[in-house]
Amino acid sequence: MYHSVTFIIGNSEIKKNTWSSWHLIPTSRPVFNPPAVKTEYVDVPNSDGVIDFTESLTNSPTYKYREGSIEFIVENGHQRWSDLYSEIMNVLHGKYGKAILEDDPNYYYEGRFFVNGWKSDTHWSLITIGYKVKPQKIIAD
Repeated sequence: MYHSVTFIIGNSEIKKNTWSSWHLIPTSRPVFNPPAVKTEYVDVPNSDGVIDFTESLTNSPTYKYREGSIEFIVENGHQRWSDLYSEIMNVLHGKYGKAILEDDPNYYYEGRFFVNGWKSDTHWSLITIGYKVKPQKIIAD
């Protein structure tokens, strides 16, 4: 198991897997950060504390989009780094789509993806793929 991520971009049939398509190896097991809770507090003058309106309209918390990034090692010798970088940029950067974790294949995350950076070393390169996805983990069809 390579702990890969499969990206399905837009309504087109662009489907790329970080391992089988690009030979990217995650620096740690890929996960999507938990969404932050939308909170609303009102400070009450001349009192200790605040009034918490976080759940006043919905009777349960609501959430912001999940934001973060996943870092990958680029396997050397598979493809010229400039060609691979260009391909990943063309497929992912700024695009809206779905991401499926190999470790959790029954769900997907939907949102926008970005290439946050590429770092090169004499022995390997690192690429960071950022995301801003909906707070819900969605059940795959």
